Amino acid sequence: MSVMPWRRLFAILALCAAGPQAGAQSSSPDSARLITRDVSNFWRAVDRAAGKDTAALVAALRADYLANPSPGLFDWIASRLIDQNAVGVVLQGKGWDRARATNAMNAPAGTAARASFDSVVMPALLDNAARNLAYVYLTRRHYYDAIRRNMLAVDTARAVKDSIRAAFRRLSQLYPEAKYVDVYFLVGRMSSGGTTGRNGLLIGTEMFGRDASTPLGELSPWHRAVTGQIADLPRIVSHEMIHSLQGRRSGRNTLLSQVLDEGSADFIAELISGQHLINPAYAYGTAHERELWTEFKAAMDSSDVSHWLYEGDRTPPGRPADLGYWMGYAISKAYYDAAADKHAAVKEILLYTDAKALLEKSAYGR
Repeated sequence: MSVMPWRRLFAILALCAAGPQAGAQSSSPDSARLITRDVSNFWRAVDRAAGKDTAALVAALRADYLANPSPGLFDWIASRLIDQNAVGVVLQGKGWDRARATNAMNAPAGTAARASFDSVVMPALLDNAARNLAYVYLTRRHYYDAIRRNMLAVDTARAVKDSIRAAFRRLSQLYPEAKYVDVYFLVGRMSSGGTTGRNGLLIGTEMFGRDASTPLGELSPWHRAVTGQIADLPRIVSHEMIHSLQGRRSGRNTLLSQVLDEGSADFIAELISGQHLINPAYAYGTAHERELWTEFKAAMDSSDVSHWLYEGDRTPPGRPADLGYWMGYAISKAYYDAAADKHAAVKEILLYTDAKALLEKSAYGR
C-alpha cells in the first residue's frame, strides 16, 4: 500500500489550516512575539501523568499539550511530530484517501465534510503525535527531566529574550527590508532544533536545554554533538529568521543551492547574534578545507545531499554530520568578506537566485 501521496496533504495542512492573522509580518524588529506557552503545557502534561503508565502519558500529552496548540505548535505537529506514513495508513484504513481528506480540509466550516475532517483526520494526527512524543520522552526521560528547569526558564530568562531582540535589531541595520514573524518555543522529539512554519519560527527547545550537569547517557553521539544550551537560542532563532527572509531560487535544487541556503543562514545569524557557531562540523571543515572543497566541487551540481546535509547519525567514523552547513558558511563568508558594500552583500546572500553565480562571485576555492 503506497502512502507517500499523504505527504503533500500534511504539508498543505501545516500551511493552510491556521487563521488568516497568523504569521503576520512586520518591519519592526521589536514586533515579533516570543511565545513560550507550549513549553509549560508540555510539562503540565508530564506532571499529570506522573507515576502512571504510558497510555496515561499519551492521553495527557494529547489533552494538555496538543489539543489546544498555539499556531506554531499546530505547524510543528504536522511537520515534526507525526509519522506521515503511519497516519496515512490509519486514514486509509478508515476509508480516506488523500483527495477526500484534502477536499474535506478545504470545505467551509460548518459543513458535513469539514466536520468529518475534524472528527477523523485531526484526531489521527494528534493521536500519532502524542504517541511519538511519549515514546521519545520515555526513552530519554533522564535527559528531558534534567533540562526541564532550563526549558521553562526561556519564559523568564531576560538575557535570552533581550539577545534575540538585539539580534533582530542588528539585522534591521544590515538589511532594512527585513520583515519579522513570531517565534514559538516548542517541545519536540529531538529531531529538529528549528524550522520555519506558516505561522512563524518554530524552535525545538529540548535541543537547547543542556548545562554542565545534564546526563547524556541516553543520547546518541549525534545528539551529544548538536544539543546546546539555552544561551545558544539567539543564534538558532536568528538562523531560522534568516530562512524566513531568503528569496526564491531559480533552476534545479542542487546540493550547492541547499548548502548555500543553510550555510548562509548560519553566517548571517552569526553576524547578527554575535555568537560563533559551536559545531564539530565547523572545526572539522576548517581543518580539512582543501580536501572537502575538492570533494564538494565534484558533487555540487547533483541533487544528492545525503553526504552533506541532514545526516543525523548516518556518517562514517571520524566525519561529523552536516558538513554542508560549514561549506555554505565558508562560501557566504568569502562573498561577504570580499564585498566593499556589506549591506548589499547581505541582501545578495539572502535574495540571490543563481547559486552558481554567487559561488563564482565569492571566489571561494580559487
